[in-house]
Amino acid sequence: MAKTKPVRPEYLDFARRLKAGMAAKQLDQSTVARALGIEPQSVQQWLAGQTMPRGYRIKALAALLDVEPWELLGSSTPVEDAGGNRFSAVAPGGIRRVPRISWVSAGQFREIEVPYSGQPEAWDTPTEPLGPRAFSLRVEGDSMEPEFPAGCIIFVEPDTQAVNGDYVVVTVDDTNQATFKQLVIDGPRRYLKPLNPRYPVIPIEREARICGVVREMRKAYPRR
Repeated sequence: MAKTKPVRPEYLDFARRLKAGMAAKQLDQSTVARALGIEPQSVQQWLAGQTMPRGYRIKALAALLDVEPWELLGSSTPVEDAGGNRFSAVAPGGIRRVPRISWVSAGQFREIEVPYSGQPEAWDTPTEPLGPRAFSLRVEGDSMEPEFPAGCIIFVEPDTQAVNGDYVVVTVDDTNQATFKQLVIDGPRRYLKPLNPRYPVIPIEREARICGVVREMRKAYPRR
């Protein structure tokens, strides 16, 4: 006997939108399955909130229901990357994508509109939901190696209070450029510690400002 898949709460919103779309077009599970060339059980699992269709299935479903893919995923408007590619602000699974911004923008985060409306370098999807002001950055340089190699993507949460040992994005010396280091608190003193021992520890002065706490890292491998 096949084991029943558990209901995933993060899939239920998609299931409700799919149900409504099918009802509006007067489509049943079998009709949708035939149109997509899949088994009716797959559609049944989508409607039950047990699974989510992959990206190419989302596009086929949207075309069948006469809606845009990003509407099916719960976003009223698409987002656009620097290359002009349009896609949903909500990734399959219901987790909101976050803008990947430049290091200068990170340093000026107080001036960034919320939600972010500028032109990001790209849009990245964290594995867990983050706050509405979260953003991502591509790590530059080797000061945080080996834990954070150059080129990896970090997800930053600005609405979290930083504590000792957190990895943080900080602006220093009253400049727009931000730096990424580990926060060390020793009594009344605070420091920014690089993980690479070739770089010095930086005392935090009054003009330094923590832009956010790093909540996740994703390693990106170069294309060959």
